[in-house]
Amino acid sequence: MSHVLTRFRTKREPEKVPPVSKQRAKKPPFAPVPLDEATPYFRAIDGASGAVVVVLLFYVAWKRRDRTFPLSNELCARYGVSRWAKYRALARLKKAGMIVTQRLGHQAITVTLLTR
Repeated sequence: MSHVLTRFRTKREPEKVPPVSKQRAKKPPFAPVPLDEATPYFRAIDGASGAVVVVLLFYVAWKRRDRTFPLSNELCARYGVSRWAKYRALARLKKAGMIVTQRLGHQAITVTLLTR
């Protein structure tokens, strides 16, 4: 019935357009890596997964605004790093004297970045 009435109207009603959302698109995570501090870390690490671990260390430290933080396996897996690659990279950094790690039970390893 409504389609019959619309043919006889003289004025056309504007089509209703849904309002445009003013929300911003979610940006991907950003990791500020200070190059002068990160260079020795990258030199102590071999391989691409170790480099990702270094970037994740700086990212979590920046995000938490603290140099001591837990580094979860889930976060590493999100960026393609297995837990074993994470352990190897942390062991190399610890051996080089750049970090201190602490493990309590089955919780994530707590990492402390040492300043140089």
